[in-house]
Order: sequence, then structure tokens, then C-alpha cells
Amino acid sequence: MDRMTCPLCGLNFEVTANTKCSGCVLNKNCERICCPRCGYEMVAESSLVSFAKRLFGKRPAE
Repeated sequence: MDRMTCPLCGLNFEVTANTKCSGCVLNKNCERICCPRCGYEMVAESSLVSFAKRLFGKRPAE
């Protein structure tokens, strides 16, 4: 499973079906994730972006 870090409270958590946003009745299948600690909603990373991150990794700062 994928892991995310909440930008608001800093919690590193596993993304599961329980962390998917459920507050919106108009778009049940949105890509938003809710932090289990503070409830902050953020957009989940697309599979293409996560693939590129794994492929290229972090580059050293210059």
C-alpha cells in the first residue's frame, strides 16, 4: 500500500479505503485523501506521478 504524509500535522499514514474522502455526495470516487489524525483533505498522487518518482528517484540538490 501507498503511504502519505499529511502536510498539516506531519502524520505518516497508510492510504486505505478508510482514508478516502467520504464527505462529498456529488463525487464519491474523487482522489482526495483525509488525514486520520487531523482530517485535512489532500489530493492523492496519480499513479503516473508516483511511477515517475520511483523511476527517477530524488535528485541531489545542487
